[in-house]
Amino acid sequence: MRKKIALIISLMMISVIAFMGCSKDPVKTLINSTEKTAAIDKCTETVDFDMKINMGENLKTGNETDAQIAALFSNIKGTFNVKGDKTGKAMYCDGNVGMGGINVNTKMYMKDNKIAMQVPMFPKYLVVDMSKYEEDKKQDSKAQAELAKKMLDILKKSLSKDKATLTDKKKINTINGDVNVSEITVKYADEDIKNIVSQFTDVVYSDDTFKSSAIDNLKKSKNGQGLSEADLNKMLEDEIKKFKDELKNVEFKDFVYTADIDKNSYIIQQKISFKANDLSGEAKGSGIEVNMTTKTTDIGKDINFEMPKLDETNSMNIEDLNPNNDLNSNIN
Repeated sequence: MRKKIALIISLMMISVIAFMGCSKDPVKTLINSTEKTAAIDKCTETVDFDMKINMGENLKTGNETDAQIAALFSNIKGTFNVKGDKTGKAMYCDGNVGMGGINVNTKMYMKDNKIAMQVPMFPKYLVVDMSKYEEDKKQDSKAQAELAKKMLDILKKSLSKDKATLTDKKKINTINGDVNVSEITVKYADEDIKNIVSQFTDVVYSDDTFKSSAIDNLKKSKNGQGLSEADLNKMLEDEIKKFKDELKNVEFKDFVYTADIDKNSYIIQQKISFKANDLSGEAKGSGIEVNMTTKTTDIGKDINFEMPKLDETNSMNIEDLNPNNDLNSNIN
């Protein structure tokens, strides 16, 4: 159940990212603003999320360890502040995540092809020199752009006038004061979400880059070691089928997405909320409730931050985590 929920959350997050991106037609307005917002080179984004996870009665009433796990993950909240500059290939992210009374902070800096991450439980900055992987990065970026376009096409086709409504002349509060916006609200039913997630799955696993990565991960798994390429492909197909079968036992409720669009046709605030419950009976009462808000500010403005001063005493290379594997092995 936990793996299933995690994958569903990932796919839902992808849909939110794809929406980021004015006529009176709410569908056309949303699509146009999505594409314009996605083309932003410089901006600051703040993401707030709140996830309530019910692990099910079996885990709650199990042994003490199970009960502690259920309590720890029952409510996860977090905030991420991200400053990005695509043209200068620079980014700064400051995040905080809290669950079960525990709060962790993380920071990531990227500038001049170097990434430095401050990760919980690590005493030093984790450093990646991206110039070593420039060719791979170019290929990955191209593949990701193609994948994002295919996903956006799926979302476009899923939208219809009966699912989207437009509210004009609404005011929202931002760090720069009140702003007049047009608000688009999209509501999807259970079957709509399942169709989108199923199509997303097909598109993702038909992508050569992603599929190759998935096969590599299967090779390292307990059940995949020593298998031929044909057997690994069959194993992947079985996993995809299993996921789609499990998806049938999930009920999506109250899925609502809102986009607040300013006078320049940029989406400056997005909200997404939904509930997903397991109907299989394997984990009685299990489910998840997600609420997330993304605010975009300082569009087109230069970003400023200082990279930490790195040396041998306060940093380590990502290769040091596993010297026998390359970067992709470590992060996949």
